[in-house]
Amino acid sequence: MTFFEYSETLLSALHFMITKYQPAKWPGRYRAGGIFVSSSDPLEPMYTGPDPDLVPGLMTELVTWLRDGDLDAPAYARAAMAHLNLVAIHPWRDGNGRTARALHTLILARTGEPAPEFSSIEEWLGEQINTVQYYEALRTTQGGRFQPGRDARPWLKFVLSAHHRQAQRVQRRYEWTVLLWNDLAHLATERNLAERTVSALYAAAIGELRRTTYQQDEELSRDQAIRDIQALTRAGLLTARGHATGRVYELAGVASEIAEAAAAAVRGPGRDPYE
Repeated sequence: MTFFEYSETLLSALHFMITKYQPAKWPGRYRAGGIFVSSSDPLEPMYTGPDPDLVPGLMTELVTWLRDGDLDAPAYARAAMAHLNLVAIHPWRDGNGRTARALHTLILARTGEPAPEFSSIEEWLGEQINTVQYYEALRTTQGGRFQPGRDARPWLKFVLSAHHRQAQRVQRRYEWTVLLWNDLAHLATERNLAERTVSALYAAAIGELRRTTYQQDEELSRDQAIRDIQALTRAGLLTARGHATGRVYELAGVASEIAEAAAAAVRGPGRDPYE
């Protein structure tokens, strides 16, 4: 892909888009003073960035590497190192971590991996324990201050493990979806229900079913959608919650048991790829 080139302008534009609602953070402009990442002790920062006079040169070096450096390296490794180096330079007053994670995703998206489940480390950091491990991996690798010569393997191990574990989750969700859909389809056949009602049961299984959504998804009339849902409710496979426009439907009876059995069949702890 050649629709854009990595540049300092591009990175500053990313930062501007992320922090544009915070004018005091100087969106898109490098910091003019020193910076540190605070810890629980205000007198002992978790990380201290390089002097501001070094920032322009370090950013030029980073962009040069993004364009031409280690191009044969695996994309996930390049994305991880770009993330680490941008956070280490800490070129802006705020939003450095968010911009580094956006760059991480951008590098993977440029290699043809745009799905957020695989390209965005934010998917993994959504859980608090993983966020704690993220900052610990940065702290261990950075050593408290800008030291570009330090061993980056602890950071690479964390990032590659995070992507691997996230891929395991996607695989598990896929297996659950296939098993659930097939079992619900078998149930519909057994009960002589219309084939299209499987999508209604599936919607209820993964969250909640709304008549309007089902009607739109299956391209039905209002009356057809109502009749289908009433048939599923009479069969004891759905139960209503709420009233009027706020009414939703959840699985009940045998359908609920099928959904739980499908989840139990694929449920299990993730595997650490480094163990």
